[in-house]
Amino acid sequence: MDPLLLEEMKDQEKNHWWFVARRRIIRDVLQRIMSARCGKILDIGCGTGYNFQWLAAMGREVSGIEQAESMVACAQEISESSAIVLGTFPDVSLDETYDLVTLFDVLEHIENETGAFQKVRTLLNPGGLVCLTVPAFNFLWSGHDELAGHKRRYRGAVLEQSLRRADFTVVRLTYFNAFLFAPIASVRILGRLFAQKKRRSDFSATPRFLNHILAAIFGSERFLLRLMDVPFGVSILVIAQKNP
Repeated sequence: MDPLLLEEMKDQEKNHWWFVARRRIIRDVLQRIMSARCGKILDIGCGTGYNFQWLAAMGREVSGIEQAESMVACAQEISESSAIVLGTFPDVSLDETYDLVTLFDVLEHIENETGAFQKVRTLLNPGGLVCLTVPAFNFLWSGHDELAGHKRRYRGAVLEQSLRRADFTVVRLTYFNAFLFAPIASVRILGRLFAQKKRRSDFSATPRFLNHILAAIFGSERFLLRLMDVPFGVSILVIAQKNP
């Protein structure tokens, strides 16, 4: 990942509309699948640790893995009680097993997707869940993907097949960030058509008023997701269970 983008994410992860709304949506969907509070949770690629705050309400113990040392320091300040391992997934070694493993916009950074799923299986207790989000559709590829070091964007059917091959059962798969899909897609496609040379981040500071509006629009999708799976969006959310 580009070092400047890493610093930008440290500054923006708490309040930027995309992060705020994504947390609201994932939490709402996950709560409706998990019938009870679980034991141990592992957040892979935990970043600055803001997900620890809501994950702690779902499990008795939350820990994380993060490869950026500066991010680990931030996460430890936010959640002093959480153990955070500095390392690169899936190469990092862990002795514990977990009831829930999360990868929020992490899988697309990993070259060896098969190895990542195999590692997740070894980390999960029998019947444990993995919850992950990934960016959707290759035609939405932009300079931000390049800055972030993404290896790929996904289609839902392809991701589901990969999970099944890794011996998981998909419990829920849906696209999200659909309400803002048209403007985001337009900006990205036009940027390519006009050969925009500068690689730009999607996480630049947004005026406060607009930030609140975008967070409200994007975050309101959680109410729609209570009723149905959405057939398109900028991102994909998947929850899968480890097979016996």
